[in-house]
Amino acid sequence: MEQKLVPAYAIASAIAKRNQRAYRITGISIYVLAMAAIVFVALGAMVSSLDVVFFALEAMALVGILLLVARSRRKGHHSQWILLRFLAERLRAASFLLTVGIP
Repeated sequence: MEQKLVPAYAIASAIAKRNQRAYRITGISIYVLAMAAIVFVALGAMVSSLDVVFFALEAMALVGILLLVARSRRKGHHSQWILLRFLAERLRAASFLLTVGIP
């Protein structure tokens, strides 16, 4: 039985790690785009001759944020990460309990 638990644990842990990484990269990207949007607003206020350009860049940054959030929710990175991490820990505990002789 333990021979089946260890590979299942490794697979669940690897997929959880992949989802965690995707969730983290999405979060960092959202913060970077939010910061860029603020910079574009400030630059648009300081350089009135290019305010339309900076407004367009700000709008693109905000749309990028919306697209990143929608993509992350659609793919379920956070929920998959949590669920698979929980599964991996349950499999690890089951493997340990079988090793020490507790059925």
